[in-house]
Amino acid sequence: MEDVVTGVAGTASYPLHVLQRNKKTVGIVGADALAALPMAGSSCTHHLVTSDTELKPFLTDSPAAEVLFKWCARVSCSLSRTLKRHCLVVKNVSRGVAISALLEGVRSDDSTVETVWADVERSAELWKTPFTGDSTETLHVYMMSVPEVPDTISNTLHDMPGVSAAVPECSLVTTRVLLGDSASEIVASIRQLFHQFLGTEAESLTGTEVCWPAPMLFPVNVHTRDDARRRAEHAALRLPYQGLLHHEDAIQAWSTWDDLRRQHEAKDASVFRTGAAWERHLATSPHRDLAPASAPSIPGAETLLVSGAYDYYHYRVDGFRDDGWGCAYRSLQTVLSWFQHAGLLRAAIPSIRRIQEILYQVDPDKASKRAFVGSRDWIGSFEIMLVLQQYFPGLECTIKRLERGQDLDTDSSVQLLLIEHFRSPLAAPVMIGGSSYAHTILGVHMNVHTMEAQYLILDPHYSAYPTQIKTAVRKGYVGWKEASKFFEAGCWYNLCIPRVDLFDPR
Repeated sequence: MEDVVTGVAGTASYPLHVLQRNKKTVGIVGADALAALPMAGSSCTHHLVTSDTELKPFLTDSPAAEVLFKWCARVSCSLSRTLKRHCLVVKNVSRGVAISALLEGVRSDDSTVETVWADVERSAELWKTPFTGDSTETLHVYMMSVPEVPDTISNTLHDMPGVSAAVPECSLVTTRVLLGDSASEIVASIRQLFHQFLGTEAESLTGTEVCWPAPMLFPVNVHTRDDARRRAEHAALRLPYQGLLHHEDAIQAWSTWDDLRRQHEAKDASVFRTGAAWERHLATSPHRDLAPASAPSIPGAETLLVSGAYDYYHYRVDGFRDDGWGCAYRSLQTVLSWFQHAGLLRAAIPSIRRIQEILYQVDPDKASKRAFVGSRDWIGSFEIMLVLQQYFPGLECTIKRLERGQDLDTDSSVQLLLIEHFRSPLAAPVMIGGSSYAHTILGVHMNVHTMEAQYLILDPHYSAYPTQIKTAVRKGYVGWKEASKFFEAGCWYNLCIPRVDLFDPR
């Protein structure tokens, strides 16, 4: 929610809808996202705003405000307009109590249908809660059209055909979440959903899945299997450029509010860790441990740093001995760890051998060397780009060749390229390789007018297991460097700059 709030003002495409619950702002979305929201009835109100001035008062609420609902209903629907009978099952998960009924048609004036909905709402056992206070109860709701059967079979739930029976023109199963504070509110929402499915709005609901993106305080229902609609819904929900609405990231089955909350909170944790012992010693963003006195102070210079967090990968960081040849692999692992912390990569960091296996598959030069996998062969910036693009199809990387290391001090195009990169809100670490060495650039301190510059360098040549970050910092493996003193003046180098600012992972 904080990312949503901070990113709305000044960049909004009006009009916008501000969602509030109990007069607290819980979301700001575009008009196209309203159909994907699960809140109905009086549980959530929305206000239409058409300018920054109208929006500003709604941004004063704390983005971390807790939003509790008394009832949270997970609804699965598979309905057909051509069939006349529909089965409804509502189950209280914590009590194990369920009520089922057959609904005949969709006419709102049908007294039988009215009786069914009233019976569901009045079921004391269904709505009885064993807990008190702010606990939230969970319902599982199923709505399914019943295939036509011969008149010789009674019209009861016990005689429903098996799974092999054909159900003509039923929609794909759609999962939604309904939130409310009372039985009447939940029943009204279920009933509204039922009529939507059998009415003219069915197309907007079919094929959706439930996601609970970490920046939002409520679930959303999106078409994660339809790429074009998923991207439109992602943008309309004002979500950051992260893969929050992919099919594999839809919320998993849950039976209690605590289960759901744990899943939601886990998205903010380091879910990409494997649990290996060496991971406990990883140093995250070690440049933050530098003494203030070590900061450069070139007159008129601008300091720009990598955005977000990353992990420091160096020789032997995982216990594997790669001294003398593995520096570029370690720089790549550092760059990939930035993608992990940015929420763009949930997979574990590949080992050096796994990196070689990937390159053997995608690089014809490496494929021609049968002994490459398991070797001590060096890799460079081009190979770094190939592996990054294997993990992030569509990611652009700028490969910039420097004829001499001193180009970092004398070539304005190189300096402006790095300034532009680190000024981006999605500035990943930059790999620089040459002269048989590889390093990682984390930031720049630069006066582009005088071309004076210093570079924040993360050096993968530090060799230790486990990592002793104080030792690494003291020995200068993390720190500001003058290019003329650190890089070899007569050797060529290549920069590999991941252009995450141009990458849309949705």
